[in-house]
Amino acid sequence: MENKYNLTLEQNIFLAKRNLVDNIYSNARMEGLNITFPETKTILEGINVPNLNIDEIQCILNLRDAWKYIINNIDETFNLMRSQLFWDGNKRTSTICANKIMIENGCGIIKVPDNQLKDFTSLLSEFYSTNDKERIKQFIFDNCIDGIVFE
Repeated sequence: MENKYNLTLEQNIFLAKRNLVDNIYSNARMEGLNITFPETKTILEGINVPNLNIDEIQCILNLRDAWKYIINNIDETFNLMRSQLFWDGNKRTSTICANKIMIENGCGIIKVPDNQLKDFTSLLSEFYSTNDKERIKQFIFDNCIDGIVFE
């Protein structure tokens, strides 16, 4: 599969930082949190959101910490044992690992749009059942990679 975006490491880090709230929101929705983008942004600004429970807020904060760790340690060998915050869920761990690889290689950022979440979850379940990665791989390439096109 071709590289959808040809970004330098610096451009990819800029992209990750610029879209941090959106990336965290997307990851939280993939985790199954019923949260809005404004609620995500509010939590990341350090303000309490009364209708969310502590576990939901902690999930957002864990995702923030995971993204910060990736961005701040991009040149280091990735060691999941370094911080247990990655082990909250398989999808989260997979997404964070995939995004580190994407950033390192200038390929953009993986982000599952809300309107594609149901299809993504279905394909992920299919992959877990069959171990056939082709359909989900193509789906991610077609629908879930965000980047910048430089002409």
